[in-house]
Amino acid sequence: MNEEKMYIPSGLKTRDGKDIMCYTGAFYLKNKEKIDKMLKKCEEILREEDKKSKGFQKKSTKQFKGKIIIREDTEKYDINQKHDKMFKEMLSDKKSTVDFINSFLHLNLVEDDIEKYEKEFRTSEFSNVEADVVYKIKNKNVFILIEHQSSVDYKMSYRIMCYKYAIIESVIDKKRLKEKSYRIPMVIPVVLYTGKRKWKRLLINDIEEKVEGYAENWLEYTLIDVNKFSKEQLLADNLIITKAMLIEKSKNKEELYRNIEEVINIQKEKKAFDNLQLEKLITYELSETEDKNIMHEFIEKIRDIEGSEEIMTNASRIINREIRKERKAGLEQGIQQGLRQGIALVAKKLKGKMEIKDISQITGLSEAEIENL
Repeated sequence: MNEEKMYIPSGLKTRDGKDIMCYTGAFYLKNKEKIDKMLKKCEEILREEDKKSKGFQKKSTKQFKGKIIIREDTEKYDINQKHDKMFKEMLSDKKSTVDFINSFLHLNLVEDDIEKYEKEFRTSEFSNVEADVVYKIKNKNVFILIEHQSSVDYKMSYRIMCYKYAIIESVIDKKRLKEKSYRIPMVIPVVLYTGKRKWKRLLINDIEEKVEGYAENWLEYTLIDVNKFSKEQLLADNLIITKAMLIEKSKNKEELYRNIEEVINIQKEKKAFDNLQLEKLITYELSETEDKNIMHEFIEKIRDIEGSEEIMTNASRIINREIRKERKAGLEQGIQQGLRQGIALVAKKLKGKMEIKDISQITGLSEAEIENL
């Protein structure tokens, strides 16, 4: 089969105008059996690794909704989990994510070009496969999968294969596979690694099938390793995520405090991102410190940045105005449930922009209710 019939533009271009290619239904039909064998082998490897670690599961394995993560260093698992949550929240913010994608994948997207893809993915072995963050490029059959790792995952290639296949299977239109112009969904996997140890990839040649005309390795991914970037590089751009990477890169408490100080100074100079995002980042990073005074000092410095007070005041004003509107509508209709739904909607919009406790204080909703929105 000619490569021209299998390899076509996805509709997405890089910043310099180069087409990002994808494959046709003809390719998928021709190689489906081989791809399935690759997937099965990946699942067997993950399952076997899980069996080996059963006796040490609390120390070495996290299993969550069918997602198996083999971790090299698990003594600090609780801290890693907290940092994983922090990066996942950052990557759930569309503006932060589109800036991150453009910077590291050399794309030229705007915020309205992407949307969260939150369908449940399934493979034959794992009933629920949950990646950290998946975005779909609107009006294109292209997906960007982002995984954050704070510790080495030797089996990442195998999980990437499972993720890609599951996403493709969730959206593929099998009725159109024989159409020459039908594009197979393109999944671009990215791994953001912020751990201290050297990232290692296992050799995967033993499970690769020879797929005619297929230029891309199904098990490969773009690795963004914090250890490959200098402090100057991470401070140079206007991304909140790279500032988080720099802070995570800190080797000790003294360096941590210096890096936080420099990030705050950069924000004073450039005002490149939301002060509330920076405040949330610092709170996450210093939540384990025994010296709470230092955390409060940094937070006060952020709040002293020109514009912070105005942002907080405006946010509070918006919430109160929306609550009054919803309350009036609710009273006029005599529907208390409608009022509460309106308040919940406002609170949901402000998650990630304000502290949960501040939203709770203004809206009257509990912190648990806001977390679950």
